[in-house]
Amino acid sequence: TPAPQDHTLVRARCTSQGSMARLQLSAAAAAACLALASSEQVPEAQKVKNVVQDPRFSSVATVAGSGMEAIGIAALDDGQGAGAAFTALRGLGGGPSDCDDGVVYVVDQKISKIREVSWGGLTGTLGGIDDLAGAANGCGGNSTFRTPHAVASAGPYLFIADTSNNCVRRMNKNDQCVITLAGPCVSAEAKEAGDSEKAQFVKPRGIAAHQADDGTISVYMTDEGNDRVVRIDGESGEVTTISENPDNPEAISSDGSFINANIWKLPRGLAITPDGLTLIVADDGLNQLFTIDLTPSANYSRAWLAGQNWPENGSVSATYIDGPPAVARFNRPRGVCADGTHAFVADFMNNAFRSVDLKTGEVKTVFGGSSGTDCPTCPSLEGFPPDYNPDNKAADGPVANATADNPTACVVFSTTVCGDNATLPGSPVSLFVGDDFSYRVRVVT
Repeated sequence: TPAPQDHTLVRARCTSQGSMARLQLSAAAAAACLALASSEQVPEAQKVKNVVQDPRFSSVATVAGSGMEAIGIAALDDGQGAGAAFTALRGLGGGPSDCDDGVVYVVDQKISKIREVSWGGLTGTLGGIDDLAGAANGCGGNSTFRTPHAVASAGPYLFIADTSNNCVRRMNKNDQCVITLAGPCVSAEAKEAGDSEKAQFVKPRGIAAHQADDGTISVYMTDEGNDRVVRIDGESGEVTTISENPDNPEAISSDGSFINANIWKLPRGLAITPDGLTLIVADDGLNQLFTIDLTPSANYSRAWLAGQNWPENGSVSATYIDGPPAVARFNRPRGVCADGTHAFVADFMNNAFRSVDLKTGEVKTVFGGSSGTDCPTCPSLEGFPPDYNPDNKAADGPVANATADNPTACVVFSTTVCGDNATLPGSPVSLFVGDDFSYRVRVVT
């Protein structure tokens, strides 16, 4: 912890210059940033307004989905708009190569299918068979998955975090043929039955991919069960660990406080900036966002971006705070996506989608923030309009009144991603979102 006389300097380096500047800090300075973040938590009595609306967005609208869970319903078929049905939207994907086609890729987790939704609302299936979990490679309807959680797009490929198979799969967008890129695919049931192959990954959760100018594709994945982030060559499948926990069993205290600048607790959501130079990682256990610098000279250095590591022992009454990075609070951040200027976060237990400025770490609300029935005491609704109804789950409409229900995923298309001349559903930013219990793909513009 920095000495009191050093706080002014540390604060200037940690907050005023923003997260990109923090990428250049030494490990000791990064630790000082995190110590300062913990020491400058705002007293509960001083929180006048917890929510700051992101002014770039105005409305939320449904693109596809009936709003009813697909399990047990004949509407498992694909279709236009409300004619399609989903189960659990655990992952959304898309990137620069998808701007001309105008599609979003969807992981429908409960029925283990990979689907696509056009920006105009037409839903189709690319891989997987209804309610049939497996690890079969093949084309189209011949491939199977086992409760996948995330999908990323780069060049001609989709990359799927096949969570319960403990492997990463690759699908060719043109013919929907699937191979196992990195693994092997070993289910928990197979391991319990004495399968001789040992899984290389344990619960791969988040995935991001980028195609360089020379055509090289780098895939990044959060290996949640191993508390690490890995890089996978998009062609060969070669795996390199780029960030992992040190051998330090006392890195996290008994109340969950963050006391080591290099610890992962539950790394889940993962995104990459369009230039391929920065990863954004959402740590579900620490309630914080971090960046990993991918520039060749940075040696995969990690930096805190935003969020308090608040103690989960009942001592805090507000789990939802917008504002500067050291003040902001998330509650189980899951999916994350990014363009060149902002990261967007599916803040699971706060039932909200949040935005984070990549230069300053400033956190704002895109929409949502109801506590629903999952956590009736959190968050505080201070800052929401008087007619905001937290029990109207997954409601469309103006962002100040729209709601989310266990948000899990997002993908963003903007002029930064698609180019200045791109035609987007909303200009200059279109944020597609999914959550567990809305059973719809929606767009925020």
